[in-house]
Amino acid sequence: MPIPQGLNFLMRQEVDAMFTMKWRPIAQRNNITPNLAGNYMIAFSESDLTGQVVQPEDVTYVGESKQRDGVRKRIDLFVKAAEDGKTPHSGGKTLRRLYYSDMPLSKCNTNRKLYFVVCTFPCNVDKATRTPADLLVIGKVCLLELELMAYIKHYTGCEPACNSR
Repeated sequence: MPIPQGLNFLMRQEVDAMFTMKWRPIAQRNNITPNLAGNYMIAFSESDLTGQVVQPEDVTYVGESKQRDGVRKRIDLFVKAAEDGKTPHSGGKTLRRLYYSDMPLSKCNTNRKLYFVVCTFPCNVDKATRTPADLLVIGKVCLLELELMAYIKHYTGCEPACNSR
């Protein structure tokens, strides 16, 4: 899907790239290089999305990480929050509340599965040692999250369900 006319996306290439990526099962998140800043999208679907190109209507959550532990850890926290409801990740807690009445995902009788795509950016996020160039990368991570949500909202009429809190 093309970038919508009339919307000035500053990170057009990255938005385009994320919507040409293919969904991977959440179990493959350990293949993400640790400790990298970046953005990710999560789908929670009854359909097998493995290897399917990302479509705006499939996205359940858009997230980012600019912390030392990186985007892989953030996805881990999403999954853990969806399971236990206590781990500090509002998207995972929202998934649990919206889709299975605050029960652990492992205890629910559902055909839905989690999928993800990720875009990482090497940079130093440590406040004591990061450079001006690192700060610009961190800014890109923040901007890309919002631009992904704008793209989704343009095509679906709403933001991803688990970004609603």
